[in-house]
Amino acid sequence: SLTMSTANPDSSSAVTTGASIQNRDDGALNSDLEGGGDSDDWCIEDEGLYPGLYRGGYGPTEAVLEAVDSPLSLFFFFTPRRLWRRIATESNRYYHQHLNERVDRIFDTRVEDNEELTKGKKCFSRRRRST
Repeated sequence: SLTMSTANPDSSSAVTTGASIQNRDDGALNSDLEGGGDSDDWCIEDEGLYPGLYRGGYGPTEAVLEAVDSPLSLFFFFTPRRLWRRIATESNRYYHQHLNERVDRIFDTRVEDNEELTKGKKCFSRRRRST
């Protein structure tokens, strides 16, 4: 079995796949990890492991480079538009669900601050609360 304590980090800088490790017997693998063998002879690149893997150039695209100026624009670049619409819909729904509560709080605060309300405003507030 492999443990981190028996591995020699200087023995190989190559990365191996799980399949190539399984093909080796434990004795040969342990001797390689202890520095007793040449690890390059069994480190094989498996071309068929990830078929269709992109092997071309890489780096940021022109579109993302245009969005780099602002963290917010970069956030929106990577956020799906469907999520934007969902957030806007839910925000509007929350706003409308709690609108009467906010208006009542504001009105009550103003009533406490200013006792000189007209009779019509008081009636309107009672009628609105009952609905």
